[in-house]
Amino acid sequence: IKELFQLAKPREVSLVSGDPNELVERVVSLMSPRARLKVIDMEVFPAPDKKEIFLDFELVEQVLMNLVINAIDSINGPGGKITVKSYYFGETFNIEVSDSGSGIPPGYLEKIFEAFYSTKKAGTGLGLAISRRIIDAHKGTISVESSQGKG
Repeated sequence: IKELFQLAKPREVSLVSGDPNELVERVVSLMSPRARLKVIDMEVFPAPDKKEIFLDFELVEQVLMNLVINAIDSINGPGGKITVKSYYFGETFNIEVSDSGSGIPPGYLEKIFEAFYSTKKAGTGLGLAISRRIIDAHKGTISVESSQGKG
């Protein structure tokens, strides 16, 4: 229900200045125990540049946690690897989450950001729709690249 309300009426974005690498490191630290349960290795490569940017850190943390949870769920374990990499490209801060999971079939790629679309047995189909809305509110972009069987 919380996710449904968040999709229907998202809270306003509250931008504050901070180091986005701290956000990336915190999410990896929070999600590592969940990954270890499936014997999944998690690696983090923070941006080497120390710049502060304006973000709603709580909302972007929610997006990143959702992406890492999806990565963990895509790996049938035991074993596998998730990499979280952040970097600056010009003035843009980028975060990439990659995994060695099962990948996404081509016909599903265009649907994954739609509300209520899920390939998970227990999924609500709201996580990526909410994530896209949060990233849009930050005037950013979110995209996916995948091949079935290649993560």
